[in-house]
Amino acid sequence: MSLLFVAESISYEFGPGRGLVTYVYPEDRRPEMKSDVIALGFITTKEDAVLMRIDSGTSNDYMELEIVEGNIFMVYNMGTNDHPIGEIGIKVNDNLFHVVRFTRSGANSTIQVDDY
Repeated sequence: MSLLFVAESISYEFGPGRGLVTYVYPEDRRPEMKSDVIALGFITTKEDAVLMRIDSGTSNDYMELEIVEGNIFMVYNMGTNDHPIGEIGIKVNDNLFHVVRFTRSGANSTIQVDDY
């Protein structure tokens, strides 16, 4: 998985029910899996939710950005174990706009909420 540059911004709004956006990389444009940089903005009042999930098409590797009890977490597995990283000092289910930035290089990762 690698940095994907998008020329324009995309936004989705979901009602009170569940929502899902699916994207499948074309075979010839699949990203490498040595590092990741992901930024995602959102507004919610949900206590628990999955904001984003990326599954490998060729292995059991995955990344999942989720809200648990109002706190943001990224859980990723690049081959052997689940690696959770989160920010419990900032509630993100306050109906305000938040930006989460996640970076990973090998097994090392960081997560940032807003400007903190």
